[in-house]
Amino acid sequence: MKKNEMTEATVKCFAKDGLDFEMSSVAKELGISLKELEETFPTKEELMLATLEKGFVDIQKEKERILALEIPTIEKLKKVMSAMPDQYGIVDFRKLERLKHEYPRVADALMEELEANWQPIFDLIDEGIINGEIRKISTVVFQTMFNATLNAFLTSDILIDNGIEYYSALAEIVEVLIEGVRLK
Repeated sequence: MKKNEMTEATVKCFAKDGLDFEMSSVAKELGISLKELEETFPTKEELMLATLEKGFVDIQKEKERILALEIPTIEKLKKVMSAMPDQYGIVDFRKLERLKHEYPRVADALMEELEANWQPIFDLIDEGIINGEIRKISTVVFQTMFNATLNAFLTSDILIDNGIEYYSALAEIVEVLIEGVRLK
């Protein structure tokens, strides 16, 4: 059994049960024994870390695909900032609010990933500034605003309490940020 298959099954189980998913559910989804799953991932936290890592690899591939498109800079920037491969469309990321308390290593890895790989976005912002599409801004402030908002979405019930879907909220924050820096 490949690790990729195990992480894909974990995504499906998380989509169904959030952080309450059981490793036995993942094993069942795969048609293997719990013992076989635990030989590869001894703990739920290790399985979640591998799933998170695979997810960010997939997101990076999606960003690379978008960056190769011949589309206007502003549109490309919006797409890159909200990049999410199709297979993650089933996941309700609002179910992560307990992550920091129950799985701090996973929460730390998630925040580390959110802070990483910003150079293509910075390059697009610079391109937009040079092309006269984006006003001169501090990319540090821009990144901090985006990450702080995502952190709030992922670590609180604010979206659930207000009946807002994660992907809608992500699209809205990207729209607000990009339109806020666009030259009119």
